[in-house]
Amino acid sequence: MIISDTRTVAEFMPELGALISQALQHDDGTATGRYLLRGEDVTVTLSEDQLRPQQGAPLEVHQEFADVQIVLRGIERYGYLAGTYSGAYATQEFSTRDIAFLDADTDCQYADLDPGQLAIFLPGTPHKPLCLAAEGCSSVRKAIIKIRRSALQEFFRIQ
Repeated sequence: MIISDTRTVAEFMPELGALISQALQHDDGTATGRYLLRGEDVTVTLSEDQLRPQQGAPLEVHQEFADVQIVLRGIERYGYLAGTYSGAYATQEFSTRDIAFLDADTDCQYADLDPGQLAIFLPGTPHKPLCLAAEGCSSVRKAIIKIRRSALQEFFRIQ
């Protein structure tokens, strides 16, 4: 997992920074939905979601896609496990949705993200999005960029 902000990512990983800029052009303040950036290999989903207590929320993991989750409005807490996970899953839908869920009681670490900050979860990295982080902030607007495993090298060249 990588936590940063869009400006720093653009400075050190210009290809990923350009992709983030392209994705955020779809954010007109009202439209939510999924947009193709480079066919099905790179997409962005703009969403507005209710946040939930971290207790009882499951960790999710993807095999084929990396998640670049960018907070646009609100404060969101993310749970995460260091490294990749190779244990058993509570449920698995890799063939249809590229997602599996770990047991909700799995211990993890947490990080809070403010608007303009992002978290990058590579394939195999368990993460718990949409957790409450602050009193009075019950929802979040964010952009979720999905990058297919085969396209990752293009965006993660560090300058």
